[in-house]
Amino acid sequence: MPPMNVASLESLVKQLHEKGAIHKKRGFSLADTTPQLATNHLLEEVVELQGECILGGTKETIKEEAADVMAIFLHLLHVMDVSLEEVLETCEQKLRDVFTFDPSEVISKNPGLTRRARE
Repeated sequence: MPPMNVASLESLVKQLHEKGAIHKKRGFSLADTTPQLATNHLLEEVVELQGECILGGTKETIKEEAADVMAIFLHLLHVMDVSLEEVLETCEQKLRDVFTFDPSEVISKNPGLTRRARE
């Protein structure tokens, strides 16, 4: 199988949705996916990935959970009619806007990862 890229991933997701692909284990059709269902499923998968990361999962189990997160994320984008390329462009810009190598550009008085730490 050739390596995946943005266009081929989007094409695969579109094909799965348009042809009403059915989940082998759970029996639901992608044609019936709603934004609510996709976002709930995405949160479930993120929690599973978080568990693997926190509890010392293997590289393989972390890759599996990360792939689940990515797959559901791609399905959500499809349902919302947002392209992965648009998201990647926005992500790149956001990374450039919010991160710096210059400590003088940091505006927080209480640096931290969480909102609570910054308050």
